[in-house]
Amino acid sequence: MASITDLRAIKNKIIGNKHAKDQIPPLDIQNVLQSLHSPETRIEAANVLYTISSGSQDALEQLLKLNVLDALLPVISTIDPSSPHRLKVAVGRALRALVGSLADCCGLHIWGILPSTSPDLRKRAQFALEEFYQPTALDIWLPHLDDPSLHVYICGTISVGVRTPAHRYALCKWKPLAERSKSKGKRGWEKTSTSITSPTSLSLITTLTWTTPGFSWLVRHLASAVFEPGISEASIISSLDALSSLCKDNSSVSVNLWIESSPVTATHGDPMSLRLRSFLQLLRSPSPDIQIAAVHLLATVCRANLGQQTTGHHRSFGTVGPLDQRPYHAVCSTVIHTLNGIIGATDEAIAIRTKACFILSRLVLDDKAITDVAVDAGALQALLTALEPEPEAPTVQNTEEMQVNVEEEIEELPQDLHFREAAFTCLSSVGLTDSQYSRQILEMDAKREASPAPSSRRSTQSSKEPFLFPLLSKSIAHFHLGVRYSALQLVRALSRALAVLRTGIVDTDIPTKVTGVISKESEHRAVLIAALMVTCNLVNDYAPFREDLIKGGVVHHLVRHTHSTDDDVRLNALWAIKNALYNAKTSEIAEVINILTWDHLIKLSEDADRRVREQAVVVLQNTTTSDADIAYTVSMLGEQRLSKVLHQSLSNNDPKTVEHAIRAMNNIATGTLSHRELIFTNKPLLTLLRNALAHSSVGVRCAAATCICELLAAQPFRHRELREVGIEQALRSVLGVRERSNIFAHPHSHSIHPLPAIHPQAVASAPSSSMSHSPLSTGSGFGAALGTTGSFGQVGSGHVGLMESVPESPGLMGRETDREVIEAVKVALALLDKGKE
Repeated sequence: MASITDLRAIKNKIIGNKHAKDQIPPLDIQNVLQSLHSPETRIEAANVLYTISSGSQDALEQLLKLNVLDALLPVISTIDPSSPHRLKVAVGRALRALVGSLADCCGLHIWGILPSTSPDLRKRAQFALEEFYQPTALDIWLPHLDDPSLHVYICGTISVGVRTPAHRYALCKWKPLAERSKSKGKRGWEKTSTSITSPTSLSLITTLTWTTPGFSWLVRHLASAVFEPGISEASIISSLDALSSLCKDNSSVSVNLWIESSPVTATHGDPMSLRLRSFLQLLRSPSPDIQIAAVHLLATVCRANLGQQTTGHHRSFGTVGPLDQRPYHAVCSTVIHTLNGIIGATDEAIAIRTKACFILSRLVLDDKAITDVAVDAGALQALLTALEPEPEAPTVQNTEEMQVNVEEEIEELPQDLHFREAAFTCLSSVGLTDSQYSRQILEMDAKREASPAPSSRRSTQSSKEPFLFPLLSKSIAHFHLGVRYSALQLVRALSRALAVLRTGIVDTDIPTKVTGVISKESEHRAVLIAALMVTCNLVNDYAPFREDLIKGGVVHHLVRHTHSTDDDVRLNALWAIKNALYNAKTSEIAEVINILTWDHLIKLSEDADRRVREQAVVVLQNTTTSDADIAYTVSMLGEQRLSKVLHQSLSNNDPKTVEHAIRAMNNIATGTLSHRELIFTNKPLLTLLRNALAHSSVGVRCAAATCICELLAAQPFRHRELREVGIEQALRSVLGVRERSNIFAHPHSHSIHPLPAIHPQAVASAPSSSMSHSPLSTGSGFGAALGTTGSFGQVGSGHVGLMESVPESPGLMGRETDREVIEAVKVALALLDKGKE
């Protein structure tokens, strides 16, 4: 145990010194934790713990090895209203800093991307947080929310430490011991409860008030604290931030937060509660910090609830339809205008504007209706104006006629770099939603107004020269992690539009800078994956610099990353190779495959990750789109290995992999007679093709029917091989009794639809949704996702947010594809009958 003098010496040594924190001896950390148990030293020990907890992953790992929470929670349990204020502040700060650092290590970042965390530290941090949100731990620290001295720190702990739905659920369902005792005393039919995480029916929601037992005690307490008379500004801000963390992606808590039953709203049919109106009033607060905290909460609630669609008595939770047909659309519009105003106000604090960019980015992400409103409200103009560099310093001529810069180049401040990261992130969220926004960004950059925005301090006129793409080129190789990552995400969004590729990017060195990122031996995982996603766009067949990149050696770097042990790195590198092979010449295919090698491609087709297996099969599909390509593939891969790859892929459990394997077979069937013999003489393949006709996936059934049509169209008299494996029976089973009776009542009649033209098929990624999701989600747009990633570059946690493969639904597209299956089956049966004649 250390004395107060020793503790102060440790604190003075490490405060503001990351290197000293990294090198702190384990014995010193152990002494600090032991000193927490002594009443004489616990205040100073808590102050030292607060300093150690942030800024150093090495020190944090040592804290976790020594079970820091087991040392801190007992101290919190001893605090009561009579405890010294200094002790409460010291312990509260230490708890907030420690929990926030643990949450950051788990990969779910809030305000931008953070440095990578080792897998071991991530696991330790996740385990510690799981213990911290257990009911026994919550009973220790959460009741201190009522203590005015600890309120700010407990709220801060919630706002920085809650990153997952499980943690939100644990907090929202927690009740103080007194309320739990009351609930236990009630009989079953007297208890009122409502789900915290699942959608709640409207009839139940409208009966809830802030005193309803079924409503979350914590949410009710925080919401009431915001409007408590005499409460400090810091307490209001911390309460709003805590509510934002609890409401994120939590529709039930968000709905309950602002829908209440009152005679006024019931009489006038006004869905907007008095509580909601009070939150909206905070947007007019003279305090910028309260204003941004309030808009953050409202944006979070809008994001969680705008997907609710009301149809009769049913409510669904999609994000479909115009914004003005969704609940609280007026609130969302107000939030968007407020955020645009903050972003464009250069007289506002840079930290406030940075938060506004991140908030707007989350709000518009993957929702075209909300993005339309944001763009119409001037979001793009505000962001571009905010990113526009200051006018260059004037130059004068000295006596020797030399140009001298009056003002030397000033190094950018960290807060300015963080703002650039936020603005790039917001622009990328807009651009990834739809390619039309990427084109608008290009046009606005080329046609900016000569005069600055009214809220700008700049007195000189802005240059009309486009600045965005030179700034992006500079930022891709920037030393600041967030700037590099966000710049690559914005290039990824912009490069999905053909017009941007051929005008904005073609005259810059952005492709070279991106290649430089993926060629590094060591780079942040999220930055590398973002660069690989950009490469997927740059090597597509319509990209003007595709050939230069391939000849410049980009394929060597991509192949190196396909050997990575990281699933997402391996996936995105292979995705880029797949795009490079789309519509490629046979010579280009040979060049790429010589680097990749067939052996490695076969290994990738057997990868443990189903997404990698799918892309490996698509590579095979893209190398068999012409007679020359098929001949090259068959001769170099070999008939035996080709049959093995197809057989394994057709036996896969993933529908997409099976579909692409069948389409690769379809491509081979369009080749020469000897190529088709590979299929006709392979009964196991034909049997799997028959089984595919009964697959649950419409895409697989359609691909199978089309492939059978191609085989029979080329050689209708080879029907016996197909009949022997039961394909004819499977085809008739697809039609059903009614279809057979309608179509084959006159078997000798040939009045059927003509055989559609069937062409070899290659696959390249097509522009689609943006970053999802997906935990967090996979490859939306070009390239695959970051695993479970959050919206702002958090990696290894949590979405991507990017879209995973969606189960097929009986919607319009499903019905259209099913009709294609039926038509192909009809044609195949007609060809079988023709072959008998």
